[in-house]
Amino acid sequence: MKGTTITHFTVAVLVVIWSLPALLGFTMAADHPFYVSVTEVEHNQETNRLEFSLATFSDDVERMLLEEYNIQGDIQECFVSPTQDSLLQAYVLGQFEVYQNREMIDLTWVGCELADGDAMYMYFESSPISEGDFSIRNEFLVDRLDEQINIMHFSGFGSEKSAHLTRREPVFELSF
Repeated sequence: MKGTTITHFTVAVLVVIWSLPALLGFTMAADHPFYVSVTEVEHNQETNRLEFSLATFSDDVERMLLEEYNIQGDIQECFVSPTQDSLLQAYVLGQFEVYQNREMIDLTWVGCELADGDAMYMYFESSPISEGDFSIRNEFLVDRLDEQINIMHFSGFGSEKSAHLTRREPVFELSF
């Protein structure tokens, strides 16, 4: 996505998380000991849109597609089947809500990609916004996994902020 980058910090966090099971003697089969996503949110000054980059484990997305839509198989098939891609899009966009000054902002799916075998990146953006009060609800996979942690990093309007979201606390509040 133009203007959106995964920070070195995010990559380092994901590498450590994805390396822990191997270091501790676990395998990354159907279950792994950590359920985490990292969402980078950047304000694009040229378009005045918020650009989202969501990174997570691909096997957790596969499990969600199976449980939610009874679709089984390798996540790489999402890029072949428009049906699977549209279901992934519907699920992801349904787990995020963005409000500016208490008014809901529309989100648009941009796409997704696989990287490094276990990592999956999903991209979406908001309609144009301006400075103000923001509330971002991120409930990605918390409906499936009690242990799911959603880390969010925001960069924009001359500020950088981060939040650690869970099922019990899924909202990131920002003011500019």
